[in-house]
This record gives sequence, structure tokens and C-alpha cells, in this order.
Amino acid sequence: METKKKKFNRNEILFALSGLLLIALIPLITSTGVSSPYWRTNPIKLSPGESTIVTLELQNMVGEEDVTLRASVNEANVIVSLMDQNTDYLVPFGSSDIPVRIKIEVPSNAKVGDIYQVPILFQEVSPGEGGMIKMASAISKTLPVQVVDTEESVLYGEEAEKKNYAPFILGILIIGVLVGVIIYTLNLNKKKK
Repeated sequence: METKKKKFNRNEILFALSGLLLIALIPLITSTGVSSPYWRTNPIKLSPGESTIVTLELQNMVGEEDVTLRASVNEANVIVSLMDQNTDYLVPFGSSDIPVRIKIEVPSNAKVGDIYQVPILFQEVSPGEGGMIKMASAISKTLPVQVVDTEESVLYGEEAEKKNYAPFILGILIIGVLVGVIIYTLNLNKKKK
């Protein structure tokens, strides 16, 4: 009896190689992420010369290990800076709320309608390797910043809210002074009798 060797066609070979490649890449899948209240269709809206602090949140919802992520920004991008002195963030397994504070400053000469794309990079730092960076695990988050008129700014209304407290405080002070004068007058009248 003669055995025939089966010939594999090209599609079968490519399918098998793709499956093996997928299995080999599974350990590289990262379970960490970055969430932001801003995205492409919901940009940060600031007027020229304004600045604000945005909080991103790191998360580590899959896997079994804690990870440390190192935040960095491109130094050529002058409108963004990291606010925290330590830019290494320990993200425990199961957490979704590790804050990263970013300062966004729109130049005073920016034109209304300009849109800045602000990238922030988070690279996984291997524990016990002297802070060496694993290049395989990195997350990039881009924050869109749209230059708008003052009325459209995310900061619009904050000044108005602060100013609204002034009449309230002034009213309390006036009432306090009136109560003080009344008490003083009553005490003066008691002493005269």
C-alpha cells in the first residue's frame, strides 16, 4: 500500500501561520488603559491664553499583576505639561481610577478655531529592572484641544460663579455689623440704667 503525502495549499499554510502568530502575541496583550473625559468629538475647549488641569485615569482591569506606568509628553509640545512630580504611576490590579494630572495651556496668540492634538505616552516600567522601560507595552492618549471664544470655554462661568459669592459674603458682613451695633447699643442702655 502506498501512502500519499497530502499537499497543503497556500491558504491553509497562511491560516495556520496566522493562528500560530496570534497565539504567540497573546502574552503581549496589555490589560492597562487610560480614560479621559475628552475625545475627538468632545475636545477640551479653551480660549487664547487660558489654562486648565485635566485629570486622566489609569486602569488595570485584566490580568493578575500590578503595573507601573511612566507618563511622558513630547517636550516640543509646549501647551501640555505633567503636574505630578513623580511621573511613575503604580496601577494595582483591578483599579480604574489612578489619577494623572495634566496641565493644558493655550498660547495667548492662538487663533479661535485652532485645534491642538496633545499626545501623552504611558510606558510600562518593569519592576526590579532598575526602572528599565519595556518598549512592548505602551499606551498613547491624544487629547484634542480646541481654541474657542471665551463664552465657549470650559472655564467660562467659573469666574462668574466666584463673583456670585461676593454679594452673599457682603450681606453676611452687613448683617453681622448690624447685629453687633444692636448688641452694643443694648449693652450701653443697660449700663445707663
